[in-house]
Amino acid sequence: MGRAVDLEDEGYEIIPEAQDYLERYPLTDELLAAVEEIEFDGGETAYRFAWYFWDGEDDVFDVKDLSGIELCRNLRSFSAISMIGKVDVRTLLSFQRLENLRLNTGIDHIEALLDLPTLKEVKVLDDGTYDEVTTAGTPTRRIFDTLKDRGVRVSVHWMSAMLSNDPI
Repeated sequence: MGRAVDLEDEGYEIIPEAQDYLERYPLTDELLAAVEEIEFDGGETAYRFAWYFWDGEDDVFDVKDLSGIELCRNLRSFSAISMIGKVDVRTLLSFQRLENLRLNTGIDHIEALLDLPTLKEVKVLDDGTYDEVTTAGTPTRRIFDTLKDRGVRVSVHWMSAMLSNDPI
């Protein structure tokens, strides 16, 4: 950065030099191929590098789309806890090693879960998905039943709950 940073003075907003550095950080094909886990969660420590005292109460670091994620071709775990509005499951189909999926956000094209051959565990925290999974005969219920029949550990719960008492 070339200068000292007084976090008590500057840490309450984005530090422009730190943000610039992080945005320009050279992510080579080799580095991206080495990524096995991605987790979108406002509690991660990475945000402190650009905004030390960020409280997570705004959308400044939200992900608008997943363009380019396919470059992380060895991804085994994907988790969207926050910071992204919806996940289109079709975006994840290029990950032939994806084993663990956690979605606490909106979900589009949930049927694409059936096209993830190495999936071992799916955790969903979403009111709409929960309503459909707990209603017999719905397409979503059939999708999750099929996953369970394949040996995938499935956990679907409503938004206000902790995942320790999973209903299915």
